[in-house]
Amino acid sequence: MLESISRVAFRDQGLPPPELQVWVGDETEIIGRADFVWRARRTIAEADGAIKYADPARAMAQLERDARLRAAGFEVVHFTWQEITWTPGQVAAAIQVAFQRASMLSAARRAGQVRRLPTDVRSWQASTTRAAMAASPALPQARGS
Repeated sequence: MLESISRVAFRDQGLPPPELQVWVGDETEIIGRADFVWRARRTIAEADGAIKYADPARAMAQLERDARLRAAGFEVVHFTWQEITWTPGQVAAAIQVAFQRASMLSAARRAGQVRRLPTDVRSWQASTTRAAMAASPALPQARGS
């Protein structure tokens, strides 16, 4: 239901129609399935429920996935039920900003000003992020407390 409401909000806010439930990745791997994809604009939007972030392991996996998607050249925007129903204009504005960032990054890559990180560096970044989150006092349950 959240995804249906989101599609209507996107249309009402003047966004182009996204592809739905699309597998995305880079040249070497499939990273995951995205709720909404604007492939030509290298932008992904994810409709998030609270359950996704209730478990620290799932939250860390989501951060890792987002990092991998960004390294593959996608912008990623997350929004909640409350945001898409109460402030759809803000969600649409965030997606529009992502369109612009992706366009600038793509142009910089074509000009040779930006390179994608090798997979081993992306893995290192993800593992560093997981370790930092596990050590965070803000997430005591991540350490088994």
